[in-house]
Amino acid sequence: MINLSVCKTEVLTFLGTNKKQFVYYRLAHENSDEQRNILHVKREIQKNIEANNFIPVYQAIVNPEGEVIKYESLLRMRQDDKLVSPFYFLDIAAKTHQYETISHKTLLRAVEEFKERTELLSLNFAQADINNKELLREIEALLQKYDMAKRTIFEIVESDAIDDYNMTRAFVERFRAIGVRIAIDDFGSGYANFSHIMELEPEYLKIDGSLIKDIQEDKKSLIMVKAIIQFAHDLGIKTIAEYVANEEIFEILLALNVDEYQGFYFGKPEPLYL
Repeated sequence: MINLSVCKTEVLTFLGTNKKQFVYYRLAHENSDEQRNILHVKREIQKNIEANNFIPVYQAIVNPEGEVIKYESLLRMRQDDKLVSPFYFLDIAAKTHQYETISHKTLLRAVEEFKERTELLSLNFAQADINNKELLREIEALLQKYDMAKRTIFEIVESDAIDDYNMTRAFVERFRAIGVRIAIDDFGSGYANFSHIMELEPEYLKIDGSLIKDIQEDKKSLIMVKAIIQFAHDLGIKTIAEYVANEEIFEILLALNVDEYQGFYFGKPEPLYL
């Protein structure tokens, strides 16, 4: 397992290459020898790559009746009987150019694992994935081989959707042509160029979890969520609320007419196979 005991840690917020906003530990050696620690963690990550310990886990997304209609694939590192969150390794993997290998393997494995299932599968694509020509070639071939494109959704984080807009648009057009649907993830988290996002014509907007988790107490979050829902529905786009942690939040979102729901209230991310 990656040994964090040799390191002191600084907690930071990081918009990771797998399109999710994480709080993570930035590692720093007790003697301020950061490079030594990066090399240490890089070796540990490489060992886990070679052991196929980076796996997809799946979190349910439900309709207003609470019925599971799709699963989102998320990344975890398997260590003995534990599943380690990207919280612990994502930053170093990105810095050491190991993220691309980890993501590549995990995305393809998720498609393989879902080839016999009937639910929709939602996959996360970071800008690094969109730039990975070999990954795109392989995943397109798998989706066509298993006739899965029409039950697959690609999630692109809001900031990545406009980071390299022309490349993102080409990516969206390529996969929409074979039936893949598009979701904009973490919508409302930043200051996106709405005109560019809307030109992508996403089928779904996933409302940023930071707005959902505070919706019971924070009037501004409630107002923002209402506005996003109205905005999306006026354009014929479905909304998905993440971070639905309890019944109270679920009831508020039901009243606001959210289309789909995801969070610990409905289930934690779990692997199909260990």
